[in-house]
Amino acid sequence: EGVEMWVMRHGERVDEVDAGWVEKSARPFDPPLSEKGLVQAFDKGVTLRAKGVSFSAVASSPFLRCVQTAHALLRGMQDEHTPIHRDYGLSEVLSTRNMHGRAPDFLSPDELAGGDQILLKRLEGWEVDGDVAPPSYPETLEGAAARHATAIARVAGRFGRNGKAVAAVSHGDAVAVFVGVCLNIRKDDVYAVPHCSHAAARLSGSCLSASSKWEEPDVD
Repeated sequence: EGVEMWVMRHGERVDEVDAGWVEKSARPFDPPLSEKGLVQAFDKGVTLRAKGVSFSAVASSPFLRCVQTAHALLRGMQDEHTPIHRDYGLSEVLSTRNMHGRAPDFLSPDELAGGDQILLKRLEGWEVDGDVAPPSYPETLEGAAARHATAIARVAGRFGRNGKAVAAVSHGDAVAVFVGVCLNIRKDDVYAVPHCSHAAARLSGSCLSASSKWEEPDVD
């Protein structure tokens, strides 16, 4: 069978509900999830478990909100063992607006876990051999779209095995890119990507690349 790929957006960010958070933060480009965002990700996991979904691995953008989403998702699935791996290609669009005018730096596994030992255990495989370098700052929307398409194919090829699905937790633009690739439409024609929404599709054939042919996606 072909690889089954799930691409999901993170949950609600704290800066979306706390207007003063950006001003107070030393890392305004890297907000954590809000309490609602954590619940959204956990509930998504509960729903997927009820549908019989399981993942051989989860790849994540290095941004904190995506790692937190991946961990809460797996907790909702009652899965304490599936690792979370970094893929820099799944990063947010590194525009001056999104990064608040500065090149981002990325947290270490210890910093990402914040004392959560289960999450820290998941992150033992965080740094994958052959991982790509972080994207260059600043970048264009077009450059980020090409990067996301390449990263999704790379994650599917790297972790797709054992008849299980592969998940990539990223940002709204990456989900839109995947839907666009699956349906052969422009990313800009995907008008909205809600928090913790996903697109899931199976590879049509065996060739994995940024222009791989995927079956029509399930979107939720």
